[in-house]
Amino acid sequence: MLEPSRSEAWPTEAASRAKLYIPDDYDPYQPAGEEPGKCVLEYDPKRRLLILVSTETGETLDVINPDDIIGASVAVELLGPAHELRANSKHFQNKQDPMPSTPEDCGIFQSLAEDTDKLFSVSRSTANTNDNEPTSEIPFDTQAAAVLTMYVYPRVDPSKCSSLLGSCGLGGRNNKLPDKEYEAPSDPSKLGSRHARHRRFQIAPAEDFSDISTLVRAIRTLAGPPTAGSRLLVVVNPFSGNKLGTQVYEKDLAPMLDQAGFEHDCMVTQHAGHAEERMKMHPKDSTIHDIKEYDGVIAVGGDGVLHEIFQGIKDRPDFEEIMATTKLGHIGAGTSNGFAKSLTHACQEQDTATDYCFQVAKGKTVKMDISRYYTQNSQYISFLTYSYGIIADIDIESEAIRFLGSLRMDVWGVWRVLNLRTYRARFSYVPAGKHAELPPLGKPLSADWVTEEDDFIMFWASHVTHAAEKTFHSLPSKPTDGVFTILIVRKNVSRLRLALILLALETGGHGEMHGVEFIQCTAYRMEPLTKGSFNDIDGEVVESGPIQARLLAGAAQVFCTL
Repeated sequence: MLEPSRSEAWPTEAASRAKLYIPDDYDPYQPAGEEPGKCVLEYDPKRRLLILVSTETGETLDVINPDDIIGASVAVELLGPAHELRANSKHFQNKQDPMPSTPEDCGIFQSLAEDTDKLFSVSRSTANTNDNEPTSEIPFDTQAAAVLTMYVYPRVDPSKCSSLLGSCGLGGRNNKLPDKEYEAPSDPSKLGSRHARHRRFQIAPAEDFSDISTLVRAIRTLAGPPTAGSRLLVVVNPFSGNKLGTQVYEKDLAPMLDQAGFEHDCMVTQHAGHAEERMKMHPKDSTIHDIKEYDGVIAVGGDGVLHEIFQGIKDRPDFEEIMATTKLGHIGAGTSNGFAKSLTHACQEQDTATDYCFQVAKGKTVKMDISRYYTQNSQYISFLTYSYGIIADIDIESEAIRFLGSLRMDVWGVWRVLNLRTYRARFSYVPAGKHAELPPLGKPLSADWVTEEDDFIMFWASHVTHAAEKTFHSLPSKPTDGVFTILIVRKNVSRLRLALILLALETGGHGEMHGVEFIQCTAYRMEPLTKGSFNDIDGEVVESGPIQARLLAGAAQVFCTL
């Protein structure tokens, strides 16, 4: 939701003077060749909505939720002769194609101010004084116009769709038409995915262009934190999942970053570990920009590329500084996409490429818990999950049938249930709400720790709700709850019960099932007493044997509209 204080920034007087021409799709009966009607943007602070109002009739023409806006820009566009430019609706329709990059305020408005007289009026000094025709503010044959564009990505509302296709986000009566009766949804979880429905308006002639400048800045302020000038490094894994990383970057992310005003560099990984190498510190005389020169790093791919990014940062001497100043984002384009899904789930958004990119383009961030893991010889940073037992077995062993895509997990899950294994281990933890030191592995634990020894089928520690787009395994988890949430299933569960638990993971229905436990803690140690399974951190197998972890509460900044 928008903060109430933002309404104070709305420039009522300047907005009332910033006249826009009513596009033809708002006024389809406008006679060809005549000057169209004009409209202005108003802001309703109670409803927190932008209202497009006709200056002649006072009628509401359109309603726009600033929460759906990622940016606004003004540009001079060559659109054809003036009479065609105003009469032809194709120049005003709510296009869904990517728009030009958002320039800097000063550059746009200085350029437009210089060209205003040329575009929209006849100069007194150059007008033909022998011509008896009155001076007109409508240009005779200019082929350029100033156009205000708002980049808007609303969510599909199934209740306003007239067909099955519309309810699926593929059509519907409100997909392109102005929405005069829009109301902010009371339950966002019932809305569909986001789609582009930008607003484009030709700016009416004016002597002073500063009102348009003020209006654009106000729209950007309502939309969210300032992003102009922010610089991001985008890391694309072209091999993740169905190998859609490059396509998602080019089709979705790059245009939306431009629309939001972000500058960015793009790196396409060439081999395993490439992203980790890029995150390491680079000397000042290097031709490669060190990541501390960026405001954020965006991973496009599966959870694996984000895992590499964290591992590359963890060994830097300025680790804490980087984590405090560098914003992180994830555009899910891999097999699992657990981190991206967990963020959109927290925001009650959908899990499409557009929805993922929207989280970054809005520019908002939240703090998120991560953790540091210790094995006998190594350390790791985790942002997602740690698993041991059947979940680790399915995740790692199913790599043998990776060609099946996400189906590989289901196939191997059936195999592991039929050939069930249990693992004896010693599990120690510090209960939520308590604090205790985490000594080195092999050293005794204090009395503040709880220790138990048992046979485990499933041991799954998590910071997030979703380990994958279709795996809602950790219902209690929140982005910054300050705890590990550990899902445990012990050996006294039958194969049938276990199969039902695994099937219920997709919807979170396992939460109340017999045999399922959730333990929340701030640190833990897992000591396997039998061999056979894996230490699986964020979907990557790490050093086997005893392992322990401590929470780094709120240590990461992530792009999220929460």
